[in-house]
Amino acid sequence: MGIGLIWLLERIRELGSINKAAKDMEMSYAKAHRILKRLEKYLGKKILNKTIGGKDHGGAELTPFADKFVEKYDRFQRKVKDFGEMEFLKFIGEFKEKEGKE
Repeated sequence: MGIGLIWLLERIRELGSINKAAKDMEMSYAKAHRILKRLEKYLGKKILNKTIGGKDHGGAELTPFADKFVEKYDRFQRKVKDFGEMEFLKFIGEFKEKEGKE
């Protein structure tokens, strides 16, 4: 589970197609499909509603569950980033204090 998966889901949301999203990310359709299947298996939830072929050549859209998953992951990432920045500032502060005493 990484940010690449979230980017793939966001691109599918924007482009309405696994194939278009994969191409946009310079990824094979087969790899994108494997990633998405693995996520569905891991979460035990459907993440895409797909239409196959036809006049409009099919497509895909995120399920409501997947939309919520992406939103929650974005919030999680922001919290991790904020925490990392806070810890880095503490580290720098401690380092500056030690350097000033030497």
